[in-house]
Amino acid sequence: MPRPEGRSVPLTPARRMIAELMRACRGVPAVVAERRMDLADVAAARRAAGGPRWAAVFARGFALVAADTPALRRSYLSFPWGRLYEHAEPAAAVTVEREYRGEVVVFPARLRRPHLRPVADLDADLARAKDGPPGEVPGFRRWMRAARLPGPARRLALWLALHASGRLRGKHVGTFGVTTVGGAGAGLVRVLTPLTATLHFGLLDPAGRLDVRLTFDHRVFDGATAARALVALEDSLRGAVRDELRRSAARAA
Repeated sequence: MPRPEGRSVPLTPARRMIAELMRACRGVPAVVAERRMDLADVAAARRAAGGPRWAAVFARGFALVAADTPALRRSYLSFPWGRLYEHAEPAAAVTVEREYRGEVVVFPARLRRPHLRPVADLDADLARAKDGPPGEVPGFRRWMRAARLPGPARRLALWLALHASGRLRGKHVGTFGVTTVGGAGAGLVRVLTPLTATLHFGLLDPAGRLDVRLTFDHRVFDGATAARALVALEDSLRGAVRDELRRSAARAA
């Protein structure tokens, strides 16, 4: 009986873009900080408010912290020399999975000014990014347009967005990231990211506790800053964000 053989599977444009993003992560000295948070009351408020995505909840909470913490709004730029750029305000890049032409595509959806917008607005943006017409999702259009460029042009475009201009980096990439596979039943212990800071988390335990991790660029800030950021994030989630969700639930009642 002949032995079964595998087959070569060509990279689609979307997979090529993920490969380029992973290439861009090389050389980033990423460190991970972790905090177990008690979010039972936040989870209850979220359910009462109609269940907005946890990614929107965390983007709102971290943006409030970053707005008051300059270190969390800084990026390392390498061109024309190594330096830090401090963004005027936070902008979130949230990983979104959607189907496109029979393929599951992952791309970063950028949320503008998340420190000034309610969770419901951020959640609506993520819903459009996931399920809206592809041509009407600006971040998705840019992602797929870049994915179809020749390899050298893709790498140059991504490199310029990340390293040449702080203004362009904030506009097109964001200042921090949020990613989770909790909806698929697991969590990511480690992520590769070219951003200064990326939040990732998994599933709440029965008591409402959640292990929240912050992967950060050690060139931009240190471990103690990351630890304080996670403490401040828990305070933000259990304070301003929870209260906002409760008000939203009360208005809908």
